[in-house]
Amino acid sequence: MQINAEMIENFCQNNPEKFDVLCAFQVLEHVTNPKTFLESSLKTLKKGGYLCIGVPNNDSYLYAKDTYQTLNLPPYHTLLWREASLKYVAQMFDLLVQFFKEPVKPTHKSLAYRLWLQEKLPFGTNIIWQATRWLVKRLPILPYGGTIVAVYQKK
Repeated sequence: MQINAEMIENFCQNNPEKFDVLCAFQVLEHVTNPKTFLESSLKTLKKGGYLCIGVPNNDSYLYAKDTYQTLNLPPYHTLLWREASLKYVAQMFDLLVQFFKEPVKPTHKSLAYRLWLQEKLPFGTNIIWQATRWLVKRLPILPYGGTIVAVYQKK
């Protein structure tokens, strides 16, 4: 496997329409100039090629309950992404798009439940959470997790 340690903006100059698929998972939220990043990425794709982008879903239950958005702000993430912003990318670059949302893991259900308890009850949340979290992990609530994936197809 060949690994190139260079910016996509430079890489695309020597590799136009070379790839069928390009993936960037948990990358775009760290990029300071997403338009240039996406333009350059698309230049490397053949016609009909796929660009797969996975980002934290800003509409996720996790960020809705975390008042401070602890893991979703600068300096860690320079941009916030949701389905609407990823749809706009498809419009901007004239791409076909499909979305896939990560299912919620039992551990994340438990965390969301704990945050909800802390919001609703002034005291005793830890005891209630400890006694009931096993049940919450099994309930069919919170259908989507913290990540959304957009699969774009170049026309």
